Amino acid sequence: MNAAEEARQFLRKSRANLLCARVIYVLGSEETAYFNVAASRTYYSMYLSAKALAALCLRDHHAGARLKHGSTGGGRTGVLSVLLENQVPSPLVEAMRSTQGLREQADYETMGVEGALVEHAISSAQELLDHVLARANETTDQ
Repeated sequence: MNAAEEARQFLRKSRANLLCARVIYVLGSEETAYFNVAASRTYYSMYLSAKALAALCLRDHHAGARLKHGSTGGGRTGVLSVLLENQVPSPLVEAMRSTQGLREQADYETMGVEGALVEHAISSAQELLDHVLARANETTDQ
């Protein structure tokens, strides 16, 4: 599979995760357990958007590396942060970092996450997805 197709596949998965996050969020209303699942799906939507961006960057730069989740010692978002810092607006980089923290709280802590935080994360995930989609469209137009 070439890098452009790989990016399309990651974007498809990102959209599906974001849609699931939205549906689960709405179903959850005041149920923290639902917010926890929505937070997790939101993070993975962002992660998959970042993987799509990585595929586009690798194709554009003819690099042979692959992005792996948590693959550097620079923190869990090390590779993603390095990639994103020069490719997307800094508020989206920070949003991904905070959404990862939200997911970790949702998945590994006894206390659930707040609905307002999940709603904000979903909005940020949509912004990141839109940004990467625009980049993918620019790349295919050239």
